[in-house]
Amino acid sequence: MASASEMVFRESMMLPVSTPIFNRIFGGTLRTTVFHITSHKNVNATAKLQGKKKSLSAFTVADPKYLSTGIASGGGVVVEIEANVLISAPEDIMSQPDKTGRRWLEPGFINNRSIGSAVVRDAYAAIAGLVKKYGGPRVSGPKAVHQWGMMRPIHTKASPGWGDIDDGANPTMTRKEAGKLLQKMVGDYIDAMEGVIAKNAKAITGYYRSVIDRYIASPGSGRYNELIVNNINIKKVMIAKDRVLNDSATHMGYFAGDEDAYENWKMKLARKFTVTEFPNADAMELYIRKVNDKMEGMDK
Repeated sequence: MASASEMVFRESMMLPVSTPIFNRIFGGTLRTTVFHITSHKNVNATAKLQGKKKSLSAFTVADPKYLSTGIASGGGVVVEIEANVLISAPEDIMSQPDKTGRRWLEPGFINNRSIGSAVVRDAYAAIAGLVKKYGGPRVSGPKAVHQWGMMRPIHTKASPGWGDIDDGANPTMTRKEAGKLLQKMVGDYIDAMEGVIAKNAKAITGYYRSVIDRYIASPGSGRYNELIVNNINIKKVMIAKDRVLNDSATHMGYFAGDEDAYENWKMKLARKFTVTEFPNADAMELYIRKVNDKMEGMDK
């Protein structure tokens, strides 16, 4: 998992998504029931996020194949959660978490030309301003992002300087000085991108914070949406038995057909959560459909 500084100094610019930012800009969040795909190994890691500000990628709409195989990592286990929704997008927006739990978006994944163009244009201008502030050349557009990526403060034995800031005029910068400068530049970048989001708040609200999609995709559609949520509370842990015990397609499930190991794991899980076992992802999808039918129209 990348650090915040790795997200800030990249060839492709990234927008930060966090509770404080969205509370300041949009004035609060929606709390509702959504779902998160994980694996048998990561259920406890998900549980540790309960009540925390660290964000999580969730969904309401997903082709059953994703319930089984997963999206970013292993699947077979789906957690029904109550959570605060920061963003509700009609498609996968490829959000990426950093080590602090903040998530980051590439503006290019905004699937709306007019909104995306405005956000990208304003982000280029904001980054160009940061380049100038920290002694870089006058640049614009993609060149600003490229230049900014080269300006990350560094101090190593092999390269004791600090990147291209002011043409390397401080080759004797200490590790502590480089660290302080890095922290300041990261903070300035996050503040600048918050300004970009705030400037385009109305458009983003209409596209990414509209009514949550509760229509369940039909099998084979290849469709799923993405919601960025936090402050979760686990309501139920659902297991696709064929995937977790013994995958019907590969015959190589997580427990490779070991019924005793599987039942022992499930018993330990049931001590902490309400657990429901489904024979497969298709059966699980029917339950998710019922929950969505019940929730339809309540996400306001």
